[in-house]
Amino acid sequence: MGSFHSCDYILAEENKDKVLLIEDSNLERVKRNLEEECLCFMLDKDQDRKNLSRKIREKIRDEQRLKAYASLLLLCRLTSKDTDAKKLIGDKEIHFWVIVTDGIASDFRVFDEIGSNLMGCLKPLVSSVEFLPLKEAEQKLNEWA
Repeated sequence: MGSFHSCDYILAEENKDKVLLIEDSNLERVKRNLEEECLCFMLDKDQDRKNLSRKIREKIRDEQRLKAYASLLLLCRLTSKDTDAKKLIGDKEIHFWVIVTDGIASDFRVFDEIGSNLMGCLKPLVSSVEFLPLKEAEQKLNEWA
């Protein structure tokens, strides 16, 4: 899709009642890069670090929201142009998963917070938003298949 900022995978099967939008992400790397870019402009104050942490969470949330919206737009386009896609995708619950390939266990409290916030933005359009560590995502995908 070139520079179209949709999620990495869309999973849909005829015998399933939901569609999965899956983003494969290196959020720890994104977080670290944002911190490095911004820290050089900050004074070494606790409040500055708290503000930076909040801004990084907001940036990650906004990037994921953009990908979810773009993916939803793609689904709408597919179902409006193709009858097979409409049969496969139409009228199913849509779930958005962000698979965090490089996160550590302590990060997932923050990722859960981002996911809850993101769900608030996407709620009328998706049934759930989850940030999953790679191992948990593999297990859930195996159960789904």
